Amino acid sequence: MTEKRRSKKLFFQAPQKQEKWLVCIRFPKDIKAKLRKQAQIDYKGRGKQSLLIEDAVKYYLYTLSDIKWGDYEKDLDYAELIDDIFEGLNQAPLEGATQVFFTEETKNRILEIEKKIKLTKPLMKDVRTGLIRKAVSIRLSLGDKNFFDSIMSMENF
Repeated sequence: MTEKRRSKKLFFQAPQKQEKWLVCIRFPKDIKAKLRKQAQIDYKGRGKQSLLIEDAVKYYLYTLSDIKWGDYEKDLDYAELIDDIFEGLNQAPLEGATQVFFTEETKNRILEIEKKIKLTKPLMKDVRTGLIRKAVSIRLSLGDKNFFDSIMSMENF
């Protein structure tokens, strides 16, 4: 009975925290209601609205890859982008802020587009806000998650 009891030592590691970028965006009342409803349908778990907004921005940034930044004055895609940002900024009446967490990849792409726009139109303000609002309104008006996922999967072909 004098045997030593052997026990295994367990080493726990703290969970790795993913880097997320927090942005607070105010949406119009009608878009916020649609956002809440569509997020319940398309996503499960926590942070449904944030996931929907991030996916919407990813889809929108995917469409911006056609812009020729070297010759932006003549590029129709660039003109459409500027119009979209102004439309996003002029949406009203706004409600309280919605917190959105973006991944590092999406954050870098948003900041890259924002930097390019600031270089081409230095007096334009709130590029990020207009871009996100317009991306979400396009996402909510056109369809469900499957439709946009099929568009994104076409890039693999």
